[in-house]
Amino acid sequence: MSLKTILIIIISLLLIILIWLLYNIWQGMNKKDNNIVSENNIIQKTPLTSSVITATQTQKLQQLTTKPIIGLTISNQKLKYFDKITGHIFEMAPDGTRELEINSSDISGLLDVIWDQTGSKAIVRTQDKQYFYDFSTNQVILTDFKNPIWFQDKIIDQCSAGVCQSDPDGFNEKIIFQTALKDFHIASDNRAIYIYQKPSAKAPSIVYQINPLKKIIGPYYGLIFKSLNNYSIGLEPYGTIADKCVSQNNIIYCAVPQDLDQNTLMPDDYYKNLITTEDSFWQFDGQNKKEIAKTSCDAKNLLIFENKLFFTDKTSGYLYMLKLAE
Repeated sequence: MSLKTILIIIISLLLIILIWLLYNIWQGMNKKDNNIVSENNIIQKTPLTSSVITATQTQKLQQLTTKPIIGLTISNQKLKYFDKITGHIFEMAPDGTRELEINSSDISGLLDVIWDQTGSKAIVRTQDKQYFYDFSTNQVILTDFKNPIWFQDKIIDQCSAGVCQSDPDGFNEKIIFQTALKDFHIASDNRAIYIYQKPSAKAPSIVYQINPLKKIIGPYYGLIFKSLNNYSIGLEPYGTIADKCVSQNNIIYCAVPQDLDQNTLMPDDYYKNLITTEDSFWQFDGQNKKEIAKTSCDAKNLLIFENKLFFTDKTSGYLYMLKLAE
């Protein structure tokens, strides 16, 4: 074989190797670019939750706890709540950071916590018993209220004669309103006390203010009364129940169930725990309304603090924060 032929073969092999190297380099660069595009289009879900948040809401809605909580309130400019499993009490800064355990007393079987206006006293219900807690003095007293609410520094509750008032420990009880009604609810805004019949889509209800007795609204089917800047009647006018609404500066914010089955009986089925809801959040300002967030949370215990809406997901018990527009 001549030298010329050998050189031609060597040069051809070198060209083939060079082309192969260039092709692989090009493929690697293209694959990297594709990976960048894919990563940029992934919607990051909040860890440890089933809630679905649209891509535009990942910065607006945040999950704040990875454990179920109960008894959310505001105290000393901080969030305060119980760990539902242990009964320990925690505080958290209003920006959703710096969670701190402030009471490590075990309380098992927590069902409900009814705080006073200061966040220092509460009626605590467990699966077995009910207690009055004064956390400022570490006082704990066994109580036997039926459906208590706070009115200023007193407890208002149903009694055999109608509506009674007592100290938080159950002492010094007195009748403040007599009625033959047996199945009614009590509400208060710390200025007045209201009573209304058990809400149902099958029976109308009327809201009365007591002392002096004055009709406020009704009769309406499915009426649930909550003292906001307005009220909610069944699924009207906000498409939800009053317990899923909160107000600030004459603006009402509501968690509105999405895609309810047409056979669902509201509010009956909801309060019997026959259904759970997937709520979107709406803002109502007079005649104007707009949707501000969509989730798959069943929102409850809504409160607003420092232009943020906090709520608990009924299904998981996790605490969430929804940032409102400035």
